Amino acid sequence: MDNIKVLLLGKTGEIRSKIEEMFYSVDYIMLTGTVATEQEAMEILSGNMIDVILIDSNIEEDIYDIADRISSEYAEAAIIILEDSLLEENMHKAFLTGVKDILIKPMNPSVLFDSIYKANEQMKKKIVMRRENSAKNSKKPGRGKVITVYSAKGGAGKTFIAANLAVALAKSKNKRVVLVDLDLDYGNAALAFNIIPRFTILDIVDDIRNIDHEFIESYLTLTPSGIWVLPSGAKLMTNEFINMNHIEIILKTLQNAFDYIIVDMPGRTQDMENPAFILADYLFMVVTPEIAAIRNVKASLGILSERNYPKSKIKIILNRAGGNEIRNRDIETTLNYSVYAHVNADSKRVASTMNVGIPFVQKYPHSTLSKNFNYLAKKIVNPS
Repeated sequence: MDNIKVLLLGKTGEIRSKIEEMFYSVDYIMLTGTVATEQEAMEILSGNMIDVILIDSNIEEDIYDIADRISSEYAEAAIIILEDSLLEENMHKAFLTGVKDILIKPMNPSVLFDSIYKANEQMKKKIVMRRENSAKNSKKPGRGKVITVYSAKGGAGKTFIAANLAVALAKSKNKRVVLVDLDLDYGNAALAFNIIPRFTILDIVDDIRNIDHEFIESYLTLTPSGIWVLPSGAKLMTNEFINMNHIEIILKTLQNAFDYIIVDMPGRTQDMENPAFILADYLFMVVTPEIAAIRNVKASLGILSERNYPKSKIKIILNRAGGNEIRNRDIETTLNYSVYAHVNADSKRVASTMNVGIPFVQKYPHSTLSKNFNYLAKKIVNPS
């Protein structure tokens, strides 16, 4: 195994001396240099292959600004911050600047070396995947269509609609389709396909400076259904680390790699400035034949109208259709929109497919409900 080459950026002193001493006890990690300023660090990085950079918080400058500049110039080097205490604001800064880990001083050798090893391994995997992906003959840059699936009320079945529409589109003329889960705190796209993803949207944001259409697939998970999935974060408060600029970059990059980008939005969001709304070719408003659901959708349509959102993009999708309580024409009259497509009710089998992570159109391809999705996919592929 090649030695992991480490550069330490920090003032001379007791902490620096202790860190230098720690490296005497290991063979596979080598401290190649110690510097006291960002300029010195940049000079070493320009002429040497450095795997991991340790930045000690005892220097006078803002260490997160330094980390940001270094990661912009030398994206293949992992950065680890050595802090005196762990503050929430520093965690946020670290995430946005591409820092791989924050260690609290004083740290013991095993913690330091484990962090260095893991950070280096993660960077090596990303580098390999980028190179492999660059060698593939993927879709030439173009402009894939963005279909944003939104519901103004929780429990309307937007993830079910998004997942099954994605599969139906992928089967239609072998289109390349990706499902993006933007329900950042409670997203279920991964569960809908019973996949354990290697990466989530957080990983893309962590490497956002280097993202392009040639290797974005390395962050996606290919499902047995033939579509790609970009899951939401695996922990709460993911949205604290992801801003609108990140979402815009991700969606525009995916447009250059896929024919269709299906975006599963969180329920009841009021942030109509989200790029998922702005970039959408179709905004699918999912409604169920219930008074509360219809009322909420009507309110959302009012907000969109106030903000001059193009009415032509908005498509009403009626989920769980077929009941006798509220008729389709009553929904259309109330919303002042015609129903673009409907998906029949089949509550028992729908629940079972979501529980086992097999898309309905895949498990029951000849059912009426699956035909609903196939018809919807055809309307999108051939809008005329």
